Amino acid sequence: MPTTLSSLPNELLLQICKRLASDTDLSNFRLVCRRFGEVSLPALGTRVTFALLPESINRLRDISSDPVFSGHTTTIVCLMSVFYPYTTVKSLKLSMTKPFTSGNHGNHAAHDVGLSEDDWEDSMMHYGQLLAAQNEAFETLEMSQDIQIACRRFTNLQNLHFREDHFRPDHFRNNQAYQFLSQRHGDLRHCATLPAFNFSVFPHRIALPGVYLLSSLLGAIPESQLRTLQVDALALQVFKEEDEVYSRMKKGIQSLHTLKLCVWATNEDDEKERADQLLSTNRLKNFLCSAPHLEVLEVDINGAFFWTAIYYANSAYILPRDHTWHRLRRLCLSQVELLTSHFLEFLSFHGHTLEYVGLGDCAIVGPPSQGLQRCFWSEIIIPLANTYSLANLSLSGWFMVPPFPMQDPDQEIRVLPAMNMDHDRVKDVNLLVGKAIEMVACSKEFLSLLQAGVGRQNGLTLDTHRSVIQGLVVEIKEGIIRDLMDREPVKPARVETVIVPTRYSDYLKLFTQDDEWGSL
Repeated sequence: MPTTLSSLPNELLLQICKRLASDTDLSNFRLVCRRFGEVSLPALGTRVTFALLPESINRLRDISSDPVFSGHTTTIVCLMSVFYPYTTVKSLKLSMTKPFTSGNHGNHAAHDVGLSEDDWEDSMMHYGQLLAAQNEAFETLEMSQDIQIACRRFTNLQNLHFREDHFRPDHFRNNQAYQFLSQRHGDLRHCATLPAFNFSVFPHRIALPGVYLLSSLLGAIPESQLRTLQVDALALQVFKEEDEVYSRMKKGIQSLHTLKLCVWATNEDDEKERADQLLSTNRLKNFLCSAPHLEVLEVDINGAFFWTAIYYANSAYILPRDHTWHRLRRLCLSQVELLTSHFLEFLSFHGHTLEYVGLGDCAIVGPPSQGLQRCFWSEIIIPLANTYSLANLSLSGWFMVPPFPMQDPDQEIRVLPAMNMDHDRVKDVNLLVGKAIEMVACSKEFLSLLQAGVGRQNGLTLDTHRSVIQGLVVEIKEGIIRDLMDREPVKPARVETVIVPTRYSDYLKLFTQDDEWGSL
């Protein structure tokens, strides 16, 4: 009997569906017969994405009404990026010729220069229609129950992702104003602005879109159903007071397993003190603690202040002192100032479940009782390497240490620049400092190499001298960490790579010769 498409097993048919060239081909495949339609369901994907325009929200409603998609969709993604509210032809011209946002995605189209004043007035009219559509989308999210009814139709919905992303034409193809402007002016991403940014300049909705989206969509999903929440840009202002929005957010995340949160402070230099005040209320920490079943927690504080160093949020305002998350496996912190004693105490509560710790662009401070006495990163890294069975320790970006006084007490306090884990390399080894420490702390293969090397050098065997060998191995691991982390940070440079020596480079070189680490 000849083999035909219909005679293939379902597993092969599904693999064929996943490799079809386009969504149109997949749609045509599903229309062949009922069996093909059912087999191809997993190939459709389980994610629905919508943007802040009525047409895109209507598309979300239509998908939710489909009996197939309503039960198959597990993830809703909302694009939070918004159009900047230019109100005059002059301001619109400026945006087209000199993009407002820091991310310049290319010059304006060449034919923009030749537009007449009537053309610019026409563009301004269409831009006003685009802003009106954006405003209508916000009102739909705030006032209408339709969006919540639509979300409730997704019976298997488990994940929400509020993405700070560039505009995607697929989600604006039905908006005539957007299509007109994109044809006349090309890429409109330079008219987009970041959410949760410049609160004093932007209208409230545009500065805080994540707040509106969270307060609306969290109320549409049963509390016991949501497993993952990711918000790429949430304004710190949402934690200013315990209002209805804040209470709804706390209630909606009680069953979360994964929470990834990027909290935006502000870019205004005089707002640093206000950001500290908001964090000191502990509402952000209380919000995080309202999800006791967390297995993955990622908190990124985004607060770059003009003319100053990066803003660091104190870990005491983020991490609790008690044993809150009994299942915590993965912890990632970015732009956080770690209070040494507080962070180690937190690790002692959760160390038996932690498998991954990631630190990016972090600072370190010692106990308040030490005043301006200098502390060292090794005070945190060594316990991570020796006390906890981490599968991975990731260090990336700029790492700060506190200022400390010079030997002469009459001299001013010296502020040390940051160490760059992404570029600083270990001397004589083609290995980044952060990767070297990760290897020392987590690699079981490196541990075996150290044990064998120490045994040979000292005439010891692991069977009879295990405790002695283990003590020497710990001494070497601690020595490598201190050599790499307790150095005086270097002044940041654009291209210069700082070479950091260690007394134990021979072990690192030996291990990286035939290992994947050597290619990093």
